[in-house]
Amino acid sequence: MCPPPPGGAGRPRAAPPDRPEAARTDGDLVAGAYLARSAEVLARTARLLGEDDDARRYGALAKEARAAFGERFVTPAGRLSSDAQTAYALALCFALLPTERQRAGAGERLAAIVREADFRIATGFAGTPLICDALCAAGEPELAYRMLLERGCPSWLYPVTMGATTIWERWDSMLPDGTINPGEMTSFNHYALGAVADWLHRTVAGLAPAAPGWRRLRIAPVPGGGLRHAEAAHLTPYGRAEAGWRYEGERLVVEALVPPNTRAEVRLPGDDRPFEVGSGRHTFTG
Repeated sequence: MCPPPPGGAGRPRAAPPDRPEAARTDGDLVAGAYLARSAEVLARTARLLGEDDDARRYGALAKEARAAFGERFVTPAGRLSSDAQTAYALALCFALLPTERQRAGAGERLAAIVREADFRIATGFAGTPLICDALCAAGEPELAYRMLLERGCPSWLYPVTMGATTIWERWDSMLPDGTINPGEMTSFNHYALGAVADWLHRTVAGLAPAAPGWRRLRIAPVPGGGLRHAEAAHLTPYGRAEAGWRYEGERLVVEALVPPNTRAEVRLPGDDRPFEVGSGRHTFTG
């Protein structure tokens, strides 16, 4: 078993080796969050397809699910009934906190939990895709980077220190002494915890779609973590798209390749004013 992180030794560990189902976040909270999110996505999809009756039905369900989530799981100050990374990540990323006070409180608490855990990850399949986005939404991108680059167990880079070349099903499928976790969930080829790659593309490198099918791109890198460069590429229906950045001394250079017949919304670090560019190669300095 991975040792509990310093500062969090008194907290119960999520998913111990012999009980992988014993997550720290209440299952009802997770289900309620995903019900609200799923109903919202269905309502938007139905609206785009012209299915107005379905759009109204799922929109009403989403509204009802959000209200129920807030009533059952959230305090007026933004504290959640499950005081865990996954709970706050879901609430922040799925817009389940209607007031500014709740959003600020939840963001502060998530940041505190991450620090208390010495930047060790404590999410499972439901929370891992969202934790870094939630920290960024809380105004804490450096904490997201610090968590990303942590090497202790459990963390994204811990398996790398153990020689992993694939994504494991659980953070400690192989234990620090080299033995295999005695629990039932021990796959060594299981993508779910690698979902952070999406955040690496969209936020670290700054390349994301801004419209379906990559008709429009969003170039919005968020440098940090002591990294000196990052880049990503994607083969869109219109051609290859690229985005990346590097430091030349203290000067930040951002580069992008926008495919033909598309446009990109660009938001540079430290500048809240987005602007548009057309197809072609672009270089920006700051």
